[in-house]
Amino acid sequence: MSELSFAKRLIDHTEIPSAIVDRVTLSLICCNQNFQEFVSRRNLPLKFGRLDRTRLGWREHPEIKLTEHKGNGFCLIQLDVQLKEELEQAQRQIKLDQMIEEAYKIQLENHDFLHKVFNTVATTLIVVSTEGHIVHINRHAEKLLGWDAANCLGLSFFDVIEDSNGIPQTFDSFKSLESTEIDFAVGNSRVTMLVFTNPFYTKSGNLSGFVCSASDITRLKQVTEELIEARDRAQVASRAKSVFLSNMSHELRTPLNAIIGYAELAEEDILDGEFDGLNEAINVMKKSGYYLLELVNGVLDLAKIEDGRAEVNATDFSLEGLAKQIQTMVEPLAIKKSNRFQISLSGDQPQIWSDQQKLKQVLINLIGNACKFTENGVIELCISEESDGVRFAVRDTGRGIPPEKKKLVFERFGQAHDVNSQKLAGTGLGLTISQSLVKLLGSQGIELKSELGKGSEFSFLIPRVKMTDEAMDAFKVLIVDDEAAIREYLIDCIGDGSIKYFEAENGDQGLSLFMTKKPDLVLTDLHLPHKSGIEFIEEISPTETPIYVISGTSIDSLKDKCQQLSVKGFIEKPFSPDEIRDIVRDLRSRDVA
Repeated sequence: MSELSFAKRLIDHTEIPSAIVDRVTLSLICCNQNFQEFVSRRNLPLKFGRLDRTRLGWREHPEIKLTEHKGNGFCLIQLDVQLKEELEQAQRQIKLDQMIEEAYKIQLENHDFLHKVFNTVATTLIVVSTEGHIVHINRHAEKLLGWDAANCLGLSFFDVIEDSNGIPQTFDSFKSLESTEIDFAVGNSRVTMLVFTNPFYTKSGNLSGFVCSASDITRLKQVTEELIEARDRAQVASRAKSVFLSNMSHELRTPLNAIIGYAELAEEDILDGEFDGLNEAINVMKKSGYYLLELVNGVLDLAKIEDGRAEVNATDFSLEGLAKQIQTMVEPLAIKKSNRFQISLSGDQPQIWSDQQKLKQVLINLIGNACKFTENGVIELCISEESDGVRFAVRDTGRGIPPEKKKLVFERFGQAHDVNSQKLAGTGLGLTISQSLVKLLGSQGIELKSELGKGSEFSFLIPRVKMTDEAMDAFKVLIVDDEAAIREYLIDCIGDGSIKYFEAENGDQGLSLFMTKKPDLVLTDLHLPHKSGIEFIEEISPTETPIYVISGTSIDSLKDKCQQLSVKGFIEKPFSPDEIRDIVRDLRSRDVA
C-alpha cells in the first residue's frame, strides 16, 4: 500500500479534522468528514494556497498542524480545534475590550460635556439624594448663594438653608413640591428664588434623587410689587379725583345758589320798590363771591403744587419782620371774635433763608383757622430756633379737634367740625395746601396736637438751609423800607427769580445786611424807624454799590446831601415796574460786560 493510500485511510479513521494537500500547489487532494464540516462552518476556502504558500505562513497559523512527507508529493494537515477555539475566544475578548474601552471613552466625553453644561448654565442647580443630602451644586449656585461646593457636598439640604424663609418643614413635603419660593440668606441680604424640584430615576425605575433648579426672582418680585403699588396709587388717585370733583361740584353749587338766589330776591325787591333788604342780599352775594374766589384760588394752587409747577423763590428775610407783617393782616380776624393775638419770637435767628411768600401763606392760613374756631380766647404765633432749623407753631385756646378727625383735616374738603350751621366757614382746602407748601419748603409736614375743649397746636419745622453757590453768586438786591407791601411790590416789579433779595424794615437791619450780604444794589426809603434813611446811607458810604432812594414826598432839599454820599439816583412814588426793571437790567448788563 502506498503512503498516500495509507494517509487517506488514516484520515478517514481519525476524528481530528485532517486533509491531504499537494506539496507544491497546496491544492486539496482529500479530507475527512470532520475537516469538511469544520471548514464549511467557518466558510473557509478549500484551497489553502489562497491563505499562504510558504511553510512560514503555515507556522503563523498555530491551529494548523503541518506534517510533511518528502518525496511523496503530499502534505498531511491536521487542525488543532481546541487551540482554534481558544484563539477565537481570545480575539472576541480583545474586540470586546476594545468596545468597552471605546464606550468608556464616549462615556467620559459625555460626562465631561454634561459637567461643562452643568456648570455653565445661568441657573442654580442643586442635586439632592433621596435622603436629602447635597450631591452636586453648580458654579452658578456657588456664586449666587455664596456656597462652597467642597463644604456643602454630603450636608443636609435643610441644614444648609436653615436661615432661609419659605422652605417646607420636612423633606417629604419638599419632595412633593413642584415649585416654591424660598428666601435664601446670602451674607447680610436675602435673595428670593423660585425653586423647582424634579425627581430622577435609575433605569430600573428606582428613585435616585432630586434636581432642584432655582431662578433668582428678587428683582422680578420687586418690580411686581412696585407695579402693584403703582396700580393701587392710580386707583386711589382715580377715586380721589372722583371724590374731589364730586366735592367741588357741591362746594361750587352752594355759593352759586346763594348768589343767584339773593340776586333774584334783590331783583324782585327792586321791581317792587323795596330796598330795605338789599344790603343783606348784597352782603351774602359778596361773601359768596369771595368764597368762590378763595375756592378757585385754592384749587389752582393745589393743582400747581401737585403738578410740580410750584417753585420755591428763596430769599434771606427777617423773622421779626415776617411776624409783624402777619400780625398786621390777622389781628382784625382775631379781634372779630374777641380773641387776643400774640407773637412769641425766641432764639437768636434774625434771618431765615426760605420762600417768604409761601411761608406767610401757610401761617396766615393756620392763624385764620384758629380765629374761626376760637372765641374769647388767645391765638399765639410762636417762632423758635432749634438745632436743625426754625419751628413755627400756631396755638389757640379754641374748641379743639376730635381724635378721629385729626387726619381728616388735612384731606381735601376735610372739616373737623360741622360747618352746616356756619355760613361759608371755609373751602376745606387750606390745610391741604398748607401741608403741601411746608413740604415744598423742606419740612417733614405739619404736626397736630389737640384736645377737645382746650385748643389746638399746628407746628412745622423749616430746616436750616445754606445758600447755594449759585445763590451766593447771584445778583443781590437789598430793599430797606418799613412797609412790607412796598418791599413785596419792589420784588414783584423786578420779577426775576434768579436775583437774590434781602429785606430790612429799618436802618439797623439794613446796615447789618449790607455788611454781611454785600448787595449789588440798594433800594431804600428815607423815612425809616429808629434810624433815618440818610443816617443809613451815611454809615454805608462811601461805597461802590449803587444806592437808589425811593420816597413818596419831595426830597429836593435832601438831594444835594444824598448826592454828596453814594446815592446814584432817585425814584419817586408812584413808580412803574419798568423804572425798577430798567435800573436792574442796566446794572446787570454792566456786570456781564
